[in-house]
Amino acid sequence: MFQKTIAHPSIVGRDEWLTARKTLLEHEKELTKHRDRINAERRRLPMVKLEKEYTFEGSNGPVKLIDLFAGRTQLIIYHFMFAPEWEKGCMGCTGYVNALGDLSRLNERDTTFVLIYTYSTYARGVESLTDTYSLLDVTPYGRQEDFEDSPSGWPQHPTYG
Repeated sequence: MFQKTIAHPSIVGRDEWLTARKTLLEHEKELTKHRDRINAERRRLPMVKLEKEYTFEGSNGPVKLIDLFAGRTQLIIYHFMFAPEWEKGCMGCTGYVNALGDLSRLNERDTTFVLIYTYSTYARGVESLTDTYSLLDVTPYGRQEDFEDSPSGWPQHPTYG
C-alpha cells in the first residue's frame, strides 16, 4: 500500500510542546494588544469633508453616496473589482464575499456594508475581515500561500492564483 509522506512539524514530547505553545501564546497576546492599538489609532483618524458628490449605479438606477448609508451613521464600503470587460468578478473579491457570514450585527451597530462595482487593487489587506484566513492561520500549514514564511517542503501556492 502506498503511503504519502508530507512535510510536517517536528514531533516532540508534551513538555517541549507546552513550552513552545506558551511562547507562542505570549506572541499571540502581543498581536492582539497591537491590533487593539491599531484599531484605536484608526478610530482617532481625522475626517475629510467630501466636496464632490459621488454617484453609483445601483440595481434600481443612480444612487448617491449618502444613500448608501441607508439612514445609518457608519458605512463600510468594499471595492469589488469587476472590470467592464470581465465576465466574472476578481477571484480574490469573489472569495472574500463568499466567506462573509451573517452581517446583521453591523446594522445593530448603526453600520451599513455595501459592495461597489469599481476596478482598483490594493493587494492583500482584507483577509482579516473574514474568518477563513484567520482559521487557516492557526493550522500547521497556514494559508499555504507563497508569501508565507513556511518551512521547506510545506505546501504552498501562488497568493493570487
